[in-house]
Amino acid sequence: DNPNFMPERMSERTTTIRIRDSICRGQMDLVKQLDLHPLDVRVEESALAISGAVHRLDGSNSMVTNMGTEAEPSTSLVLNHVTALTGDGLLSATTGDHGNLEMMTIDVRGSVIRVNRSEHSLVDVSGHLDADLLIEKIQWRSQSDRSFVQSSGPIFSVESSLRREPQVVSQRGLGATLEQLTDLNMFERIPVSISLLHTVQPVAFHLQGDEDGFTNPALKAGNDGRDAGVDWTRSKLPKTLPLPLDGISDVQFIEDEL
Repeated sequence: DNPNFMPERMSERTTTIRIRDSICRGQMDLVKQLDLHPLDVRVEESALAISGAVHRLDGSNSMVTNMGTEAEPSTSLVLNHVTALTGDGLLSATTGDHGNLEMMTIDVRGSVIRVNRSEHSLVDVSGHLDADLLIEKIQWRSQSDRSFVQSSGPIFSVESSLRREPQVVSQRGLGATLEQLTDLNMFERIPVSISLLHTVQPVAFHLQGDEDGFTNPALKAGNDGRDAGVDWTRSKLPKTLPLPLDGISDVQFIEDEL
């Protein structure tokens, strides 16, 4: 045996994706990963309006190995002052029927995330592995800067084919430090439907102000006194975006359904 030999997956370099001062909108996942190549994703000072998940990881075609978790390649997802309007939440990961998942580290700082579909969790993990093994694949880094989730579903759910029912994991079990709002709308207005997210204008990401007895916890929630999510007073993002060719009006909004 050659002592200098290292399996290809273990010698792979981490791919890095950086998104900063950007607005992403449309019918899509922000990042879609179809193998276990080590990946480092960092989104900062950006606004997302997407029908899918911020990160979708499909390990269906990845072989299960005997490597311990410490030797596995890892993927990390960092959100720093991000406002995200999503259909499917922050992370959707699966092993499929025969695949595997790598370790996934999540780091959310001073951000606001909305999950539009009530049946979806913020973090959803599924597959053929035992539920406890699937849970161990997710590591959440606690932060002192407050972050918020507006959704009616659970924060973290695990669906193993070895169990009849999906398992809901508490924030404490995940190690997450998030504040969930289920019956309050933190935003001034929202798009008509997920199918129209490609028409979203920057005003849709603005937080609702404190008025008429409503106190928005995301305002000035940061340790530095900044709002959670995109700070539009300092942001370099445009105030308006081009309308799509289909001519749908950017003023078609409805009240929050949650």
